[in-house]
Amino acid sequence: MGKAPQNSPAGVRPFSALAVGVRVGVSGVGLELATPLAGRLNLRAGGNFLSIDPHFVADGIQVIGDIQLRSGFVAMDVFPFHGGFHISPGYTLYNGDRLSAKAMVPGGQEFDLGDGTYTSDTTDPVHGTFNLNFGRKSAPRLTLGWGNMVPRRGGHWSFPFEIGAEYIGKPPQVALRLAGTVCQGPGFCQPISQNPTAAQNVTIEQNQINGDIPSWLRFFPLVSTGVSYRFGHGSAVAR
Repeated sequence: MGKAPQNSPAGVRPFSALAVGVRVGVSGVGLELATPLAGRLNLRAGGNFLSIDPHFVADGIQVIGDIQLRSGFVAMDVFPFHGGFHISPGYTLYNGDRLSAKAMVPGGQEFDLGDGTYTSDTTDPVHGTFNLNFGRKSAPRLTLGWGNMVPRRGGHWSFPFEIGAEYIGKPPQVALRLAGTVCQGPGFCQPISQNPTAAQNVTIEQNQINGDIPSWLRFFPLVSTGVSYRFGHGSAVAR
C-alpha cells in the first residue's frame, strides 16, 4: 500500500507543528500550547492565572478580598468531524484557586451575625478572616469546544471557544473566623471568644453562607475564549 496523501488527516505527523494561544475565561487569563498527535487528535496543555482584590460589605461586615486563580491542566482535543468542533477530556494537574479576605466592622457600627444583631466595640472592633476553599488540588475535566489551535487547512490563526466543567469533589466552602468585642446594649460588651451566643452565631453565619452555595458547583464551570497562532508550515499538517 502507498503512503497516505499528505493532504489527508492520516498524513498528519505527530508533533509536526506547535500552536501557542492566549485565553480569557472563568479560570482567569491562560496561556496554552497544542501540537497534533494524529489527523483528528491534538495534545494540549495550559495554565491560568488571575488576581483580584474585591471590596464589599455583607450584613454590615466589611470584606477586603484577595482572589488568586492559579491552575494548570493537560487535555486531548478529539475532532470527531471534519470541522473545528472537539471533545476534550483532560485533567487539572494543579488547582491553586483560593479566596482569602480580611473581615472587619468599624467600632460603633451595628452588624448582623447569624441570628443576632451586635455593635462592634469602639476600643476592640470586630475583625477576622474569610477564606474560600475550592476543593481538590487536582481534578478530572471535560470540555466541548469550537476551533482548532493547530489548523489542518494550512492557516495559522484560530479563535477557539470552550465550555465544560471540572469535578472538584464538593462545592467551594467558606471558613469564617471573627475576633474582637461585641456589644448588646449600653455597657454590655464581651469578646466573641467569651460570649457563647456570639461564638455560636459566627458558626451559624458560616453555615448560612455555605448553605447558599449550590451543590452543583462541585462541577466547577470552565468557559473560555481566545486566540492562537500555529507555527510551522501548513503542508506538514494540511487536510
